[in-house]
Amino acid sequence: MVAPSQIDWTEYRSSFATRLGAATGRAVSIDGDVDFVILPRPALNANAVRVAGDIADDFVAVDRLSARLAFLPLLRGDFEFRELVLARPEARVTRN
Repeated sequence: MVAPSQIDWTEYRSSFATRLGAATGRAVSIDGDVDFVILPRPALNANAVRVAGDIADDFVAVDRLSARLAFLPLLRGDFEFRELVLARPEARVTRN
């Protein structure tokens, strides 16, 4: 049996990006490493995260996303944020 701390969560970054996208309503990509823990509190840490905007050139990029997640929604496969920290965010927004 493999303990969750021994799993290379980076292999699942596309699944995490899909879940983050569902939680934000935006397309999300993760290009860096991913760490995930369930106990004692569910938490996700991801490096090199990019969130698409409404217009093709719009985006938000962060060096590191750290999220503490609610436990019960996680059992259903949903990400409900209890805390979200974005390290070194960069945003590009187009004005009409």
